[in-house]
Amino acid sequence: MNAADSTAPARQEPLTWLARALAAALVAVVITWVARRTTWYLAIDQFGYLTFAKDLVHGRVLHEWPFLEVLRQFLPAGLDADVLGQTYVYHAGELFCRYAPGFPLILALVQIVFGPAATHLVNPVAAGLLLATLFWLGRRVLDSDWLGLGAALLVTLLPTYVLLWSISPLRDVPAHTFALAGLGVLVPVPGSRRSVTRWIVSGFLLGCTISTRIDAVLYAVPAIALAFQWRPWARRDILAGAAALLVGVLPLLTYNWIATGNPLRPTQAMELNRVLSSVDDRSDEDVLDAIARVAGPTRAHAQAATSVADKRAARLLQGGGLRLAHLRTTLPQNLDLYLSVFGPLGGALGCFGALAAVRRLPLFLLTVPYVVVSTLFFSLWTRPDPRYLAGSILLSSLLVIYGAVTVAAATDEARRRGVRTWVALGGAAVVIGLCTWGLGVPDVEEVSARPWATVALEGALAAALLVGVFFPGGRAKWVFAIVLGLSLSGVVAVRTSSRIGLRGSFQQEQVQIARETIEGATSDKALIITSSEIGRPAENINFYTDANAVYLREVTRWGVTPPYILDQALADGFEVYLLLPPSDARRWIESEFVWPWFEPEMVAEIPLEEARRWFVASPAHYGVPLWFVQMHRRPERIRAPAS
Repeated sequence: MNAADSTAPARQEPLTWLARALAAALVAVVITWVARRTTWYLAIDQFGYLTFAKDLVHGRVLHEWPFLEVLRQFLPAGLDADVLGQTYVYHAGELFCRYAPGFPLILALVQIVFGPAATHLVNPVAAGLLLATLFWLGRRVLDSDWLGLGAALLVTLLPTYVLLWSISPLRDVPAHTFALAGLGVLVPVPGSRRSVTRWIVSGFLLGCTISTRIDAVLYAVPAIALAFQWRPWARRDILAGAAALLVGVLPLLTYNWIATGNPLRPTQAMELNRVLSSVDDRSDEDVLDAIARVAGPTRAHAQAATSVADKRAARLLQGGGLRLAHLRTTLPQNLDLYLSVFGPLGGALGCFGALAAVRRLPLFLLTVPYVVVSTLFFSLWTRPDPRYLAGSILLSSLLVIYGAVTVAAATDEARRRGVRTWVALGGAAVVIGLCTWGLGVPDVEEVSARPWATVALEGALAAALLVGVFFPGGRAKWVFAIVLGLSLSGVVAVRTSSRIGLRGSFQQEQVQIARETIEGATSDKALIITSSEIGRPAENINFYTDANAVYLREVTRWGVTPPYILDQALADGFEVYLLLPPSDARRWIESEFVWPWFEPEMVAEIPLEEARRWFVASPAHYGVPLWFVQMHRRPERIRAPAS
């Protein structure tokens, strides 16, 4: 029997209206919580997305950077290079963003319709939509509003980092929302009917997912598996779905063609250039140090620096982190990451749920193939990262819930098969004992809510097993679902009641203050050389002000000596400044490779409590003392010789 013919009615679930009301409340609370904590301070990825979006609003695809004219003078022709904190790539004399265009396109559309400030509300809304989608998806594959609510609540409370990735403009949450919605449309449920609309909607949403994250092509695995449930296919449905998929992917293909000259060559293709190579453990620290020690601002000195770097091309464009050789070290770390998210009980229930899902084929096809494939794929990276595994963690929450409800319903099954009550009671006691063994009362102020989620899982299992033993009628499943949903909702209420009013520390007001500070201290054509060790000032200066900023680390990675970049920037009409801690600025200024040609002028000595006024902030500190120094040519060396 195919999926479309599955019309067997499911037993009516009690209190579904309450489950839906709690799901709506959860979405509202999460949107409010995330919106109030959304920061305007930009790190690397956020700068890339917002800069790309700003260019799209102004009708540009490639980025126009005033410092690019200087950059062209010392970057080799024919070689690609990372610039702007590795968010953009210098290619054929132009700059294109590394990232796929889907999320910047969303930001640009929101900015056009609602204004620039609204872009910081995209991710809070996306976080709410993700939880609503997970609730809806849980309803479809688990036949229960309460179990769908439980999955959404687990994602909110466990350390899945979904809410963390929502407090700044990042593409992960919107991408997985598209993906889960597209897959959910393909899930067959009792009463499903064939419709070309299903294929169009699913194809378009999955296409949008790929346009947002190129690695989201892995979602094709569960999509194809679910599509097989709808056989025999109508040719019209297949063509409509393929056309919709193409429409969703079209922004990516178009952007690839503009940026790289090939619609099928993604802008992050550099990550795939050494998949089969062995891991190269050589560090380029010695190369960078050697470059920094080459004296003089002349072109001959710059060429000498270039000759030091025998692997300059590989260093200029960072990539190739995706390698088969990483699998043996990163895979165990990724498995440990799953355990850190779900805990021992959640991990055991998830594994059991994956095995039990064989009896519920739509759930199995939705979750297990993607979890396996994505875990293996992202284990090819140099290190584990929960952002890479976000889709697997979201789908695994469904397996945890299904594994738990399967255990809870075991006593009902035992009674139905005529197993004696005392045997069922003994089995229930063993399970409850294993669940509660070593259980302590968690602290409500703990950073992670996983202990509370674990208590809710254990309590719901215990209640369901006891009901299954002493009360006939197949009530254990619903008792588990309702107790879990209510207890997890209570945890969310308790943990958010005292924290809902807190705001992120760097808001629009702080941006305006820092913008006025920077622009008041510089001209319209300024270059600020700073350090990534004090925060991410360069990204914020480049995005929010008219000044240009680069990191010292970038300069040496390009194979350029500091004196040479100073000389070229000054020759091109830039005012050049240093924004560094006093010790670093002094060491740099007094270096025998800088002071013979350039002299400093102190513009501002910045105490640590004023650092944020200069876009210097970091999770590691609340500010550092800084010098803001302008660099001039010494009068006796007005112009260095060309060679």
